[in-house]
Amino acid sequence: MQILNARNPKYTERGMIELEIEHPQYGWIPFAASPDDVEVHGRDLYASAVAGEFGVVAPYVKPLAQAQSERITIIESAYATEKESPITYAGHVFQANTGSFELMTQVASALPTGAGIGWYDIDNIEVSLTDVQFAELRGAILMRGQPLFKKRRTLKDAINSAKTVADVEAISW
Repeated sequence: MQILNARNPKYTERGMIELEIEHPQYGWIPFAASPDDVEVHGRDLYASAVAGEFGVVAPYVKPLAQAQSERITIIESAYATEKESPITYAGHVFQANTGSFELMTQVASALPTGAGIGWYDIDNIEVSLTDVQFAELRGAILMRGQPLFKKRRTLKDAINSAKTVADVEAISW
């Protein structure tokens, strides 16, 4: 392929170099050069760009929308992890994930008023609970989610209103 000139080289997220090439038939067109290109001209353009023949290769700059999306994924993961983590009640640590909470809800609906129940903690030790204590444990699991939800909402709002990638990446759980 005959290439007359090249300009505006910049690295991509994956280490390739995007640039514009002057093609004899099509004029200036975008091109992605790679050291592993199957075509010789792609490898040659990459080497020439790295050598500075088309100017300094600009560093990769992550788009703001991509940084926001990635950071929201991190926040969602942290929220889910913390919300699903075990909870301590009455000196015992209990599973508090969605499956455990759903099972507790089913059992609570069948538990007669004033009855007790043996509920297993995370170490598989049976813990005797009254119906009131069982309801308190379920309530503690449920209410733990409220401040976590508020924190998640606040962080997502901050991410979405951030003006720079650095501002986005400074936000953490």
